[in-house]
Amino acid sequence: MKRKRFLLCFLIVALVSRTRWVDGEESVVKNLIQNPSFEDMDATSGLPKVWKTWSPRQEIAPKFEADANVAHSGTRSAKTTCAKYADFGHWVTTAPGLDPNKNYEVTCYFKTQGIASVHDSVWIKLGWKDAGGKLFTKEYVNHVEEQGGWHCAREITSGQGKGVSLDIELLAKWNDGGTVWWDDVGLVETPTPKKIKARVAAVFFVPPAASTPEKNIQLFGEQVEEAGRQGADLVVLGEAITLVSTGKKADEVAEPIPGPTTTAMGKLAAKHRMHIVVGIYERSGAAIYNSAALIGRDGKVIGVYHKTHLPEIEGEWGLTPGTTYPVFETDIGRIGMEICYDNFFPEVARALACNGAQIIVNPIWGDGRANDYNWDIVARARAIDNAVYFIASMYSNKRSLIIDPRGYILADTAGRTGVVVSEIEIPNDVLTPGLSIGGYGKWRTLYPKERRQGTYDALNK
Repeated sequence: MKRKRFLLCFLIVALVSRTRWVDGEESVVKNLIQNPSFEDMDATSGLPKVWKTWSPRQEIAPKFEADANVAHSGTRSAKTTCAKYADFGHWVTTAPGLDPNKNYEVTCYFKTQGIASVHDSVWIKLGWKDAGGKLFTKEYVNHVEEQGGWHCAREITSGQGKGVSLDIELLAKWNDGGTVWWDDVGLVETPTPKKIKARVAAVFFVPPAASTPEKNIQLFGEQVEEAGRQGADLVVLGEAITLVSTGKKADEVAEPIPGPTTTAMGKLAAKHRMHIVVGIYERSGAAIYNSAALIGRDGKVIGVYHKTHLPEIEGEWGLTPGTTYPVFETDIGRIGMEICYDNFFPEVARALACNGAQIIVNPIWGDGRANDYNWDIVARARAIDNAVYFIASMYSNKRSLIIDPRGYILADTAGRTGVVVSEIEIPNDVLTPGLSIGGYGKWRTLYPKERRQGTYDALNK
């Protein structure tokens, strides 16, 4: 009996603390959640202490109970069972006395049964309140991975200089007969994530006709040199740079990657220690793709994107469309690429954002809809909808743009030939009013969870 008591006490101590290695040294950080594993029970209610339950109406309240038969660790978990699709309710606890200027990591384990979509039906909400107890911002825990039959949810959050208490809500909803078990909820102070600041460049440049692919590489290289002189960490060039002003067709200028264009641009990237995105017609066996290549600071190709939406002329040239939306990790953030006509389809930017893009770049020939009136509206919408920086270098209407996640135009070539540069910050966490929650929120953390992807069947027809 004594041994069992000792093991239980040891387990409780372990659950309210966490070991972290900092600069090679081991340190223990305190879990700021009381009763994090639902072990301490209230004799009157039969529910875990300090945890409350809530539902908007009794008729749609799930069943809340402690379950001694299922546990991630310890001897029990908190269980929520929805008897019908309309059921909606959560467990909630409050962590008071937090420092509004520090960052905290929230973790929670959960297990499901009979739930078709974890994305739609299992949510963890974080609600920050100010010193007066007023809710001023809310966000969701979006990072979830499977670990040993359980899901581990994890998010870093901050009181944004204002929040001193945090409500953690464990919500089950919109499932017919499903069950969620919750366990091991953690809240620990964590170092402030590093903000990345970078200088990015867009280019408006059309070579004089009649040019050649070789001449174009040289001329666009001069634009890259100028971006380098302005300290750019990333420069985006236009679409198919070896085709524009040459009078040729795609198959006449197509080349492999790596090839002449990426080799020349790679030397400039290494010289200026910058990233370059360059549009190129790429040959791979019998296939020709309209491609964008991302070159790293060392001059090597990090990744290639193949344009997925081909206008009729490219189809008649015999081009092959791409099928995926890759996102590439760099030291200035995660970069996704699209090309020209792709931007006419909002699903492309959304797919890149859902794949983790923080910056979307677009080498584009042009968007002449409504006599050029639509161009910046559409480009700004892509940035706003997906909470990303959007960088486009185009030919037709001479407006290459750098746009921030709120839709503000940071730089615009505005009809002038040359390079424009702007500083960006990753991630951009400006609080925005008027979102789905009360108070302010960060769109980049809200839309991934609030998307009803299971209702989008019409998009796949």
